[in-house]
Amino acid sequence: MRLHRLRDFAHRIVVLVVTLIVATLSYRLLERPIRQGAIGDRWGPRSIAIGPACTAAVAAALIVVTAGPATLGAEDDEPTVKIGATIAFEQPRPMLNLPDTTETTSPTAVAQTTVPTATSGSTSTTSTTALNRLAGPTRVAVVGDSVMHTMIGGRLLSDLQFEPWTVADTVFETDRIQIRNVARPACSFLPGDVAFEQFDGSYESVSLAQFCGDWRSDLRDAIEIGTDPVDIVMLLLTNDLEDRRVGESIVTLGSGEHTSLIIDFVDEILAQTAAVDAALVLAVPAPRMEIGTTDAMWDREARVRAVFESYASTHSDVSIIDVGRVLCPGGNCAEPLGNFDPSWRYDGLHFNRSGAIWMANWLTAQLEEIAAYS
Repeated sequence: MRLHRLRDFAHRIVVLVVTLIVATLSYRLLERPIRQGAIGDRWGPRSIAIGPACTAAVAAALIVVTAGPATLGAEDDEPTVKIGATIAFEQPRPMLNLPDTTETTSPTAVAQTTVPTATSGSTSTTSTTALNRLAGPTRVAVVGDSVMHTMIGGRLLSDLQFEPWTVADTVFETDRIQIRNVARPACSFLPGDVAFEQFDGSYESVSLAQFCGDWRSDLRDAIEIGTDPVDIVMLLLTNDLEDRRVGESIVTLGSGEHTSLIIDFVDEILAQTAAVDAALVLAVPAPRMEIGTTDAMWDREARVRAVFESYASTHSDVSIIDVGRVLCPGGNCAEPLGNFDPSWRYDGLHFNRSGAIWMANWLTAQLEEIAAYS
């Protein structure tokens, strides 16, 4: 992984140097002669075509040098992780936290848990037991955006283009976990538009609602299929963890108003989940890692973690799975637990096939345990 980071660092240096060279040449050979009229004097009418041609050449040069490794949407036809493989953690793992069952022990409790990090219930204690999985596969409806899409085996072609997920794409053992997909790449579920603060303090905003489709109906259908309703609904948000423009107001992430937007959304999901006595799992995303560095921006993930933990503390049928705790322990995304390779989040956020399989292997036992307990 050091070599990977060094290559990215070297590529950034090359981009910087070439950009400076191209900018200098552009000024000396194109912009200054045009201002001084030298091109018109030398080339006559043909000078009309020189400007656009040179501009195109400069743009092409910048595209070539800044493109870097073709990672976004890169094929991963031969993943290095096998579906169903056991994940070996190199250090003691946090146990799965379940509500205190000292008075009434579940008849399915049999052994110590082998997969960490889920938290459940209003008053949680550390459990040293794991529950047998259900007689049949655990049925899980997933809700989220492009990160969830790639985490269950979907593939992005660009920021706004993706291959629709099908059952054949699943990275889970289908005799253990059956996925019902309500992930909507590029979607932002909360009211209003995503807002980005500019250097001058103003905000630019964009609506992503068109990418969500009729997600409410889709979720209802996924939850209530025939006589086999889901056991779990798992929610993972990333696009919604930004400032928002609601009407004429800017609602900043971490504010009470933004927190209310998240809680109202989770309440809506929970209402559908509770209708079939299923459990709700709130997944805390791992922060995005800037390629070539070990830095991670933890602010938004830390904020949503606090919101989710508070919510779960008052809802016994809600559990938390903290992805960041494993992929970026202590804030260092370059050294994940369980031999996860950071390059499997190929742009620092989305998963390639190997990363998705690893995530499925890690999530499977946790989802089975939550379903069995609920």
